[in-house]
Amino acid sequence: MVLKVIGAVVVIWIGLMIVGSLFGALVNTISTLLTLTLIGAAAYFIYKAVSGGKNSTNSTNPDQYRF
Repeated sequence: MVLKVIGAVVVIWIGLMIVGSLFGALVNTISTLLTLTLIGAAAYFIYKAVSGGKNSTNSTNPDQYRF
């Protein structure tokens, strides 16, 4: 009877270790993807802010100054 209890505790312990390692890997992967996404979004918005987009007043189009 004692060996059955010890065996059950060991099996549960190993199961929790496996689940914990899988959960840790999942959290690590999600945090890495989130970080890369944030860096990509920041780079996009910085590029759009610096380039001025389509409605820039720094255009060399001479027709934009006609009244």
